[in-house]
Amino acid sequence: MDKPTDWASAKRSLGDINFLTDLRSYRKDNVKPAILLRVSKFVASPQFAPSEITRISKAAGALCSWCHAIYTYSNVSKVVAPKRERLSVALESLAEKQTALQNAICVLEQATAKLTHLEQKYDESVKEKNKLAQEANTLEAKLDRAEKLVNGLSSEYTRWTHTISALKDHSECLLGDVLVASAFLSYAGPFEASFRFKLIAEWTEIVKRNGIQISTEFSVKNVLSNDKDIQSWNNQGLSKDAFSTENALIITNSNRWPLIIDPQNQATKWLLNMYGDTLKVLDIKKKEYLRELETAILFGLPVLIHNVLEELDSNLDPILNKAIIKSGSKQVLRLGDKEIDYNDSFQLFIITKLGNPHYSPEILAKTTLVNFATTRIGLEEQLLAFIVTEEAPAMESKKREVTNKLFTGRNRLIELEDDILRILSKSTRNLIDDIELFKTLQDSKRLADAVNLQLKQAEETAMKVDAARNVYRKAATRSSTIFFTVMSMSHIDPMYQFSLDSYLVDFQANITNSRILNGDTDPQPIAEDRVKTMMAHHSIETFKSICIALFEKDETLFALQLCCDIMLEERTLSSTDLDFICHGSNASSMIDVSKFKSSFKWMEDKVKDSLPQLEYVIPGITHSIEQDEDGWREWYQSKAPETYNLPKSRGQDMSDLHRLCILRAFRFDRFTNGVNILVRKQMGDPFTSSDSFDLLKAYKKSTSKIPLLIILSPGVDPVSKVLQVADKYSQKLVQVALGQGQGPLAIKAIEAATVSGDWVFLANCHIMPTFMDDLEAVISKLQTGHANNRFRLWLSSKPTSIFPLPILQKSVKITTEPPRGLGANMIHIYDQFDKDKFEDNGQKYGYKKLLFCIAWVHSILIERRRFKNLGFNVHYDFCDSDFDVCNDILCVMLGNSDGVIPFDALRTLIGETIYGGRVTDEWDRRLLNVYMKHLFCQEAVDQHSFALSNDGEYTIPSDGPLDSYKLYINSLPTYDDPEAFGQHTNAQIASQVEATKRLLGSISFLRHDKPKQGINESNSNNIGLQSLEKLKAVPQCLDTKKVSAYEKHSSDSSAMKTFLIQEAEHYNDLLTDIHCTHKSLEDAINGKTTFTLILETQLKTISDFQVPKQWQRLYNSCKLLDSWLADLYSRVRQLELWIENGAPKAFWIGGFVNPSGFFTAVLQTEARKKCVSIDSFTWSFKVLNVKENNLDVPIEGVYVSGLLLEGASYDTISDCLLDPKPMELLCKMPIIHFFPTESPKKVLCEQYVCPMYICPDRAGSNRLPSYFFSLKLNAGEKSTDHWVKRGVAMLLSSSD
Repeated sequence: MDKPTDWASAKRSLGDINFLTDLRSYRKDNVKPAILLRVSKFVASPQFAPSEITRISKAAGALCSWCHAIYTYSNVSKVVAPKRERLSVALESLAEKQTALQNAICVLEQATAKLTHLEQKYDESVKEKNKLAQEANTLEAKLDRAEKLVNGLSSEYTRWTHTISALKDHSECLLGDVLVASAFLSYAGPFEASFRFKLIAEWTEIVKRNGIQISTEFSVKNVLSNDKDIQSWNNQGLSKDAFSTENALIITNSNRWPLIIDPQNQATKWLLNMYGDTLKVLDIKKKEYLRELETAILFGLPVLIHNVLEELDSNLDPILNKAIIKSGSKQVLRLGDKEIDYNDSFQLFIITKLGNPHYSPEILAKTTLVNFATTRIGLEEQLLAFIVTEEAPAMESKKREVTNKLFTGRNRLIELEDDILRILSKSTRNLIDDIELFKTLQDSKRLADAVNLQLKQAEETAMKVDAARNVYRKAATRSSTIFFTVMSMSHIDPMYQFSLDSYLVDFQANITNSRILNGDTDPQPIAEDRVKTMMAHHSIETFKSICIALFEKDETLFALQLCCDIMLEERTLSSTDLDFICHGSNASSMIDVSKFKSSFKWMEDKVKDSLPQLEYVIPGITHSIEQDEDGWREWYQSKAPETYNLPKSRGQDMSDLHRLCILRAFRFDRFTNGVNILVRKQMGDPFTSSDSFDLLKAYKKSTSKIPLLIILSPGVDPVSKVLQVADKYSQKLVQVALGQGQGPLAIKAIEAATVSGDWVFLANCHIMPTFMDDLEAVISKLQTGHANNRFRLWLSSKPTSIFPLPILQKSVKITTEPPRGLGANMIHIYDQFDKDKFEDNGQKYGYKKLLFCIAWVHSILIERRRFKNLGFNVHYDFCDSDFDVCNDILCVMLGNSDGVIPFDALRTLIGETIYGGRVTDEWDRRLLNVYMKHLFCQEAVDQHSFALSNDGEYTIPSDGPLDSYKLYINSLPTYDDPEAFGQHTNAQIASQVEATKRLLGSISFLRHDKPKQGINESNSNNIGLQSLEKLKAVPQCLDTKKVSAYEKHSSDSSAMKTFLIQEAEHYNDLLTDIHCTHKSLEDAINGKTTFTLILETQLKTISDFQVPKQWQRLYNSCKLLDSWLADLYSRVRQLELWIENGAPKAFWIGGFVNPSGFFTAVLQTEARKKCVSIDSFTWSFKVLNVKENNLDVPIEGVYVSGLLLEGASYDTISDCLLDPKPMELLCKMPIIHFFPTESPKKVLCEQYVCPMYICPDRAGSNRLPSYFFSLKLNAGEKSTDHWVKRGVAMLLSSSD
């Protein structure tokens, strides 16, 4: 500021009022360098920092900051000043040049304006040129497109012309096609493929006869669907066979909700794949299913209701009836007490697993019944796919690839054609101008050519792949055949249920194991050899696994059924041969028997009756018998004709099958043995024997989700066996004996065991039918839930129809049966004894021998059942507990005997109380007492080797340790001689005949209405129609006028007249019923009336050559239909002759409905003659050795003829019973004189009281008992006990 710098001057300046103004106006740009130099030392000093000065004085601090700022600014200004000078010079130069620039711009704008004018003129010229060129190109492109469009549409023209022609033809046949297709949707669903084909053929003929055009090659598939939809269904799991495709068409096109018969879950799997997660699966047995169904209806979801039986929940009726009510703009459905908004997208599928359900007409009217059972062809394709995948995976992969290519290519062609038609139909411009159409046509042409080429290549590849795959088809065909044989066994016993899923699992395991077990190390074995290995291994393993679940009586049936099915598959068995095996002479009623005149006296009549049909099956057989009658008689009378060589005249060229046919005709009793030989030769040794009861093997097939079901037999308790398996695996077994109130305990036990890994055994499931639904729900929960891997669920049940089908199909089934044979039964008994306890009780006098007697009686009573009617009249279920109680009684009685054995008390307690307590028939009780009297006597204890049988082969061993008894029992014959039971050798024949009848009855039942395969086909349905034709020969009702005339004019007693009139009325009622049934069946077959369930059952019974139950209400009979009708004719004829000619000399009482009433009438007649009470008479009998022609009418009583003696023969010369001749099952008795006497005679010891039965079934029924009389016959040289053991009885009729 040019002022002094001393302190005094400073203070004056600070105090100057203008000090701040001076500071602000200070010439900061002209600070002298000297001043800056003096100030620099202060600015550099830290003490002169503004922050330091501000702490002392804010005002001083501000001055300090001003000094620092001026100092800094002055230093910077020294640098900036030169630059400002240069800037000024530059600005002056810039002004000059801008002036020059403006001048240049003006010149440029003038030049630019001129150029723009020239360019605009040029562009207009170019644009005009381009426009002309574009018009030329457009015209050229249109010409090109027009040419290509014409060419492209010309190729389509060929296809469209053909299509239009086809559619025109189809439109002319549309009415007929739709008519038959509608009928197919309405009626064909329940039937199998062959019957559907027959229905379509018949409907087509009816349509044609009525002048309605129908397609020449009518196909339901072509009318109701297309290849694209069908291929899509196949990709979703639908079998590729035509039957399954038809089922899908019915389900998807029917107006009524489908009720699907789906025993193998094929439809369920297809629907699940088709709808995916949107499909709601409901169980009709669960309470909440209605609530879930309501939700599905509301939101329009598809619903599958499964596990339905033969009755449907009434709550479903509104849905099935589609009782939809319109309420304003909404559709409402009343379900129960609720109204639900109905969504049109809702779909319903009802599934039943029952293989052959019977639904009421009401249910069938509301639903569309669809038979979705697996077909042989469909299953064969599934199995073939697995085999090829296992054996040649590349081939199967190639097959799938080719199939997909074909499907994609054909669909693409259809899409391209649809696109062309869509564009043509929607185009509003000139076709030449439609570039999209042009491009589509070009793409169509190019893609069509490419696709056609691919299709041609794919078809060629497919043919090669199919040819290569067909090498393995034989194994798939065999496996499919085996499955359907297995499934057919469910018709024999309701417990024989097997699922397709389980079969497929076993099939896959068997195919895989067949390579390992047979030692196939070659990675690429010869296909033919591999197929044989697979077929053999799978057949054997399946047979073994199925036999474990079958009772022994059905194993031969299964083997024969399997053998026949395989022979039909291989076309080595004709339906003619099979019909003869099943039905014998009954199958040949259409054959003229007059040309077969047989006079072979050594043959039985029934053998002669079968010769005509046998000649039809084996031409020349009767001529062969005539040529070598001695040889045939020797073969016929041999002990084992199935192993005996046939006469040389026919034996050399006879097939095994025809040998069996001959055996069936000649030696019916050896047929079962012949079956075993046929099965062994056709299929191998493993098919004639099965594994014994093995719980351990069954356990290995189970899992925590697969229960084990033990099917019980009378007298067998499997608990001990299950405990042994549990001990082997150190498992705790929780046992629950089902009964009232045990259901919740069983469920709790299962829930706890699934966590702990214990085993649960639910015994006697058949006792609690109400618990079965809960059990099914628990097992179903196991399938989807988590359970400890060690957990197992064991079930036991007697055969019953109430057992849930899903459990049967999911479980591993094992049948339990008592030991077979005397030795096996006795070993079973002695195996239960503890050695020490046995020796302790053995100290008592007579204990060991009497114990052996009890074991012998126990085994005899169990095994005697094999002789059927000759064994016991009634079937009794003796069990191990009976023996245990008898053993306890023996111990107690001997312990208190003081050396004297109380035989009377033992016989009473054991014979009358323990075993006798089960015996309800008085004649069976007599038999039991004979055994007790023979065995429980002093001789049995004291005598060495006391004989148990007449031949002495079976004796009581001497006292010894427990092992000595087992050793003796094991030394007994493997085959039990009938003599051990006191029976004749013929008794074995009788049991074999019964076994053969049961086997043939079952095989005939299984083959009823089964689709035929093989050579020389004949329509088996004709058999039923032929049997129906036989009813025309049934005699007419007895003339009531003749009956009335007989009543007025006959000299017979009033009691006999009354009896005859009653018999005539009974038979007239029966004959009327038969004629009415015949008429109703004919009308139903001809479509005049509805086929009711009763008529259907009657027709099926008649087709099986059985007698309908309604016709058996009057009298007992064991005859088949042919024999029964012939017997009926003889019965009616006897009454006709009686009415016309008077009472016969000898009465055939077997021809009366009420033979007891006949004897009562005879007694009444004699009582009125002698004027005494009828109660004072008893019957006396005399066997006459006189023929009926030589008889006179008896003075008292009646002569009776036509009686048959079973179990013995009768010697008319010695007038006593004799052992029957070999192979003589029934002996025709001479005429017997029945006469009443007033003084009763005591039964002499040499007379056998012989019971008389109406038919061979001695048990009869409560309504129609078989026993009605007894007579006394001389016992001859044998004791009466001998004949009691033989089961000798008199029969009024046979089963032949």
